[in-house]
Amino acid sequence: MDDLRCCLEAIGHSQGVNSEVIVVDDCSDDATGDTALQMHADRVIQMSERSGPAVARNHGVKVASADIIVFIDADVQVMPDTIRRLAERLQQGPWSAVFGSYCVRPTSPGLVSQFRNLLHHFFHQTSEQEAGTFWAGCGAVRREVFVGEGGFSENYTIPCIEDVEFGVRLRRNEHRILLDAAIQATHRKHWSLYGTLRTDILCRGIPWMRLLLEQGSLPNDLNIRVSQRLSVVLTAILILAVFIQSVFDPWAMLVLPGLTGLVLAGDFAAIRGGAGLGSLVVATGLAGLLAWSTAVWPVMGSVIVAGTAAIAVINREVFQLFAAVRSTMFSIACLPLLLAYYFCCGVSAAVGLTQHWCSASASSLRGMLFASDARAES
Repeated sequence: MDDLRCCLEAIGHSQGVNSEVIVVDDCSDDATGDTALQMHADRVIQMSERSGPAVARNHGVKVASADIIVFIDADVQVMPDTIRRLAERLQQGPWSAVFGSYCVRPTSPGLVSQFRNLLHHFFHQTSEQEAGTFWAGCGAVRREVFVGEGGFSENYTIPCIEDVEFGVRLRRNEHRILLDAAIQATHRKHWSLYGTLRTDILCRGIPWMRLLLEQGSLPNDLNIRVSQRLSVVLTAILILAVFIQSVFDPWAMLVLPGLTGLVLAGDFAAIRGGAGLGSLVVATGLAGLLAWSTAVWPVMGSVIVAGTAAIAVINREVFQLFAAVRSTMFSIACLPLLLAYYFCCGVSAAVGLTQHWCSASASSLRGMLFASDARAES
């Protein structure tokens, strides 16, 4: 509830715009509606049943009267000029939609939350200005374009890739989307390790992979650049090395839960004692784990050290950003989290490819059966 209050308060302090604030309550189990009215929302729409953000946003647009629709997630706190700059970009340029970026000051102190939000910031700060997708956490679209394209796909009934799919659809229909990395907002969400893994695989990774396969291309942008794909392959090699070693010595499997335990301990320490303490816990623990693995299992340990170093070099710009906005210790502590992220990407790719292949095979089989039936009837 505090996130919603901060979100609406920040919108109320926006400069240079006359906005109509519409809050859609997707059957929340708290006092979202009352809080929104107390925070001077112009309208609160109460959904009759929980349907997910795609349906909720579409309902909000239906009652909106403005020519420019701005989407702000309830856990996002805009800057005083965020909404004005989003609107100006659409008014002054050839763009049908525009979105911004998270800033480098997420409010949740946890190590996982800091890593997650700063990685999102990095991808948006280093991507092409003309985007191939859309982000509804802090983005805007022309009303006639949104309505003309049918809004967000209501096939997504949970927080998923409804905004990504909408952006892909816009580009397919020759609309132009701008990523203006200078337009920023603060993310207030707390990320747990479990929530991060679940979201990256089930809610984002697999659906996004299937969407990419359906459109038949893998753009070299955002978080699917060639460097990210190579990092996924290297991460898979590291995990394979652990499994191969465990065939000869089952104790080698302790490496993976050891990394998980380090991250959980560092996240807890960061929440309780600050980011510095959390970073110290993970960085020193990681150094000890790598040294122990190399001493006990020289071959596997060498593969892990070499692979980890290669991933660090490939992603050096990420670690440089982390060191610049936090510290070198924080940058080192984020290494296991980056490996976990690439693990999720690899799992998502494998599952997405399998599902896509099964779906295509089933369609082909149905086509063959229908063709056989037609020949039999003739």
